[in-house]
Amino acid sequence: MIYFLIYLLLEVFITINLGGTIGIVATFIEIVFTFLLGLFYIMNFKYSMVETLSQVLKQRITKEQFIGKNLTSFLGAVLLILPGFLSDILGILLQFSIVSSFIVKIFFKNINFYNNKKRNNNDNIIDVEIKDNNSNN
Repeated sequence: MIYFLIYLLLEVFITINLGGTIGIVATFIEIVFTFLLGLFYIMNFKYSMVETLSQVLKQRITKEQFIGKNLTSFLGAVLLILPGFLSDILGILLQFSIVSSFIVKIFFKNINFYNNKKRNNNDNIIDVEIKDNNSNN
């Protein structure tokens, strides 16, 4: 929650300062332009997803990279749709693969996408004890 409030404070501060510097007309044009750019990215998201899926099938990228690239690309498009200069800057940065791979490494470092548990030879052995209640002591 605190990070969201910090982001919101920075967004308002940057938007007010840059909007005051470039003017209301240029700010409005920038908001409309980045909104349309974000919509363009979302409308063409299926094509980029198919492209990265083909790279996974050809084993050029891993499944983690596939999830990361598509997730950051979609998040960047949503940030472009939102009004504000900071969200637009972050949205444009998330469209680049260098930035998205860096973010994926940071946020997905603790997530294990595979079940890579080491197996030992005793995994297939079931240990049971059978008691016969019908036997006479």
